[in-house]
Amino acid sequence: MFNKGGNFLSPDKQKRESARIRVQLKGQYRFVGYKDWMECSIYDVGIGGIRLEGKTSFYIGDELDVGFMLDNITIKASLIVTNIAGKKAGSRFIDIGKDSKDAIQKFLHNTLLVD
Repeated sequence: MFNKGGNFLSPDKQKRESARIRVQLKGQYRFVGYKDWMECSIYDVGIGGIRLEGKTSFYIGDELDVGFMLDNITIKASLIVTNIAGKKAGSRFIDIGKDSKDAIQKFLHNTLLVD
């Protein structure tokens, strides 16, 4: 497998069920129940979740709302932090709309090329 726009994270090298692609995106997040949004960086994206880093510390179990642009489409979702690696938090989507999920799937499909 090779790529044309991101680095493929193969399932055998990760702890998740579905593959993610390395990206460098800017986004926004807020803790569920809060109204103030903060900037974040997103380092990988997949159907199941994202890895992000924000201006505050994250802890396993934190629930966040996120928003970011992916191929000129706004992605909005709620997620739960499932692991921490340094200042970066791995997360799993707990609520994502069909349009956002479809946009992520299309991005994955268009980015990865299979021989």
